[in-house]
Amino acid sequence: MFLKRVVFTAFLFCAASIFIFTTSCGGSVKTKTSTGEENDHEFSDTDTDYEMNDEIDAPDEKVIPETCGDGIVDEGELCDGNLIDCVEIDSQKYVSGRARCKDNCLEWDTLTCEENPYVCGNGIVEGDEVCDGGLEDCVDIDPDLYEAGKARCLDDCSGYDTVTCSEKDTGNTGNTGDTGDTGDTGDTGDTGDTGDTGDTGDTGDTGDTGDTGDTGDTGDTGDTGDTGDTGDTGDTGDTGEPACGSIDLDGSSGYVEVIHNALLNLGSHWTVEAWIKRRPSTFQQPIFRKGGITTAPGYYLYARSGTSNYPYGGMYYETSASGWYTVNSGSTVPVDEWYHIALEKNGEYLNMYINGLPEETTAAQFNPRIVNESFFIGSRRSSTPSYFNGLIDQIKISSIARYSGAFTPETVLYNDASTVALWYFDEGSGITAYDSSGNNLDGTLTGGVTWSDDCAGDPADPGETPVVDTVGSTNTNWSGGNRIRGNYYACTVDKTLTEIEMYLGNTSGKTIFFEIFEASTLTGTYSFVTSVSSTGSSSTGFISSGEINVPLESGKFYSIGARFSDSVTYYYGAITSPFSVSFGTWEKGVILDDIYSQPSSFQYTNNNIDYPYYQRLTTK
Repeated sequence: MFLKRVVFTAFLFCAASIFIFTTSCGGSVKTKTSTGEENDHEFSDTDTDYEMNDEIDAPDEKVIPETCGDGIVDEGELCDGNLIDCVEIDSQKYVSGRARCKDNCLEWDTLTCEENPYVCGNGIVEGDEVCDGGLEDCVDIDPDLYEAGKARCLDDCSGYDTVTCSEKDTGNTGNTGDTGDTGDTGDTGDTGDTGDTGDTGDTGDTGDTGDTGDTGDTGDTGDTGDTGDTGDTGDTGDTGEPACGSIDLDGSSGYVEVIHNALLNLGSHWTVEAWIKRRPSTFQQPIFRKGGITTAPGYYLYARSGTSNYPYGGMYYETSASGWYTVNSGSTVPVDEWYHIALEKNGEYLNMYINGLPEETTAAQFNPRIVNESFFIGSRRSSTPSYFNGLIDQIKISSIARYSGAFTPETVLYNDASTVALWYFDEGSGITAYDSSGNNLDGTLTGGVTWSDDCAGDPADPGETPVVDTVGSTNTNWSGGNRIRGNYYACTVDKTLTEIEMYLGNTSGKTIFFEIFEASTLTGTYSFVTSVSSTGSSSTGFISSGEINVPLESGKFYSIGARFSDSVTYYYGAITSPFSVSFGTWEKGVILDDIYSQPSSFQYTNNNIDYPYYQRLTTK
C-alpha cells in the first residue's frame, strides 16, 4: 500500500463544572501572515492556557424547621425526604433528572438535574433566544420604526435594548380637507414593450428508442390455417440514464466554474471530498478552490504542489486575508490511478484523508473566510492561474464533518440531508455539470475540459451501497450513567439498519448497549426490538454497534440510541425542528434516566427533548 497512516493530533476535551457548562481547553494554532499564495507555508505554534474555577456554594444559614425529617411536608418546609422531577423545579433551567430534598427541608439538591444546554451569554443564539451578546443595527430590528442607531442584546437574551435607537420622524398628520370633485380621468399612457424573454437552455437529448421489429404476416385462414410466424422484436433503444463518467482537464486551460452561492461559504463543520486520477505533471494540481480571483480564497485542495507530489489543502481565516491553516499529506499518491481525497473541518480541527486514511490534522479555531467569488474546480483563478491535469469523478460538499478516523471511501458519493453540493460529471455532452444535491449549484465547463467515460464509481448502478446519516453535533456535552440517549425517527422508506454509532467520551472499558425500540405513533408506547453491546474506547469519538441487520418499516417510529450504566460523556446539538434523513425524518431526542436494565417498553411522554444526540446511522 503506498499510503501510510499519520497519527491524529489528540482532541482535547474539557471538564464540566458541577452546575454549569464551563469549558477550558489549551490549543496550538498554526498561523502565518503572508501576501503570497497558499503554497510552501511555514508555521509557528502559539499556545494559550486557560484555568477553570469551580463555583462553591456559600454555607447554608437557613433555620431548619423542627418538623423536618418526619417525611411529611409541613408548614414552613419546601420538602421532606421526597424526590421531584427537576423540570418541576425550573422547567427553563432543567431538562431531565430527579432532585432529592436536602436535609434542611428547605431546598432541593439539584446535583442530579440535567441543565438545559441553551446558555445565555455564550455568544451563540440558541433555543428561544433572540440574540446572545453583540450589537444590531436598529433598522434591522424594525425598519418601519427606526432609522438609525445600534441596539445591544439584553442580559437575558430575550431581545434588544432599543433605547439607543433613533425612531423615524413621521410628523403630525394634518386635518383631512374636503374632498373635491373628481377630475377627469386622463388618458392611460401607452404600456411599455415587454422585455425579451431569455432563451430557454437546451434540454438534454433523450436516449433513442429502438425500432419496433416487423410483425410477421398472419397465415391464411384455411380450415385450420397456419398462424404466421411472429416477427422479430426490435432492439430496445438507449434509455438516456446517466452513464459512468468524469471530466478530463487538460492541465493548461480547462476548469469548471460554479457561480457563487452563500451555501458555498462554509462554517465550523464541513467536508469536501473528490475522486481524482491525475496525470504525470510537475505543475501545481488544484482540485478545487473557493474564490481567490482578487483576494485570498476561502478554502482549497491540491493534488500536488509545484515542487512535490504531496497533496495539501487548507483555508484562510474568517478574520484575516493573510493568515491560513494548512494540512499536508505524508503520502505521495500515484498517477493514472483513481484515489479518494477529503478535506474536513471538525469544529476546531482541520483534517485530511487519502483513500480513507488520516494524513494530518491541525488546530483551526476560526472558520473559512466569507468569499463572494465563484467555486472553481480544476483551476486556481488568480493572477498566476494553474490547472489540474487529469480526471475528476465526483466532488461532494457536506455541511458536517463526515469522518472521525480511518474509513473505506464509497466509490459513489450519495446525496443526503447534509449534502450542500454534489457533482457526478456523468453528463457526457454539453457544457453544464449538474448539481445533484437539489440546491441547483450547477457548473459550467470552460476552456480545455471534456467529458470522459472513465470513472471511479457509477451512480446509475448503486447496488447495495450503504447510506450514512449523521445527526447532531459536538456543540454541547453532558455526563451520566444509568440512562438511554438517542433519537426518535419517523420512517417513511423501507430500509435495513446495518450499523449504529454514538459519539461518546470517557468510555474506556465500559459496556455500551445499542438498542432499538418501535412504535406505531410518535407519541405512543415504544416496544423493545433489539440490543447489541460494544466496549468503549480510550478516545472520544464514534463508538460502533458493529454490523447489525434490523429492518425499518415505513410508517413506523423508532427510538435508536445507546444505554450505559457507567457514567460516560455524550454529545448533542442545537437543532429544534425535524429534518430529513435517508429513511425518513429526525423528530426528537430520546432522554431516559434511572434505567438500570434493558426496558421492555417505555412511553414517549416526558422522555423526549428538542435537540438531537450525536450519532451516525448506516442503512441500505
